Amino acid sequence: MMRALLAAALVLPPVALAGAIAANEAEMAGASEWRIPITGYDPRDMVRGRYVQFQYDWTLEGTPPPREGEVQLCLTGPPPHGARAELQPIDAPCEYAVHDELLTMLWQAERGDPSQLRGEIYVAEAEAPRLERRLRERPMVVVAKLTDGGRLVPLRLEPATNRGERDR
Repeated sequence: MMRALLAAALVLPPVALAGAIAANEAEMAGASEWRIPITGYDPRDMVRGRYVQFQYDWTLEGTPPPREGEVQLCLTGPPPHGARAELQPIDAPCEYAVHDELLTMLWQAERGDPSQLRGEIYVAEAEAPRLERRLRERPMVVVAKLTDGGRLVPLRLEPATNRGERDR
């Protein structure tokens, strides 16, 4: 009996981890890719490498919903552009919806602004100085994947490539 418990204790964690990784990869494979302007860069030195914290530079359109209840950001236009978004109740129809608990908390706060939604991305130590210089010199976008479940996952930072990504 003890051997079976020991074997289960040794095998179960790696199997669960592999299952979680597979589920995440499957979710990301079906996700649409977006290029979203960012502002407010804040590079942080960590043990190895750096995290760059940023703020999504949304242009909010439409009439905002009441402050009670959950909200979503509905990205307009087909991917990959995501500079424009509309704040809607969570149950409103939206093809490209961003669901985020922080978004709802920001909206329900007395002076919360959902355009203040922030992101963070890890940057390798070797690439960090070059990226920090780019962030100071020119407009940047985050390339992110939006899963069917509404999770926005930042992948990388790139220079803005067209006028729509720079001027909203």
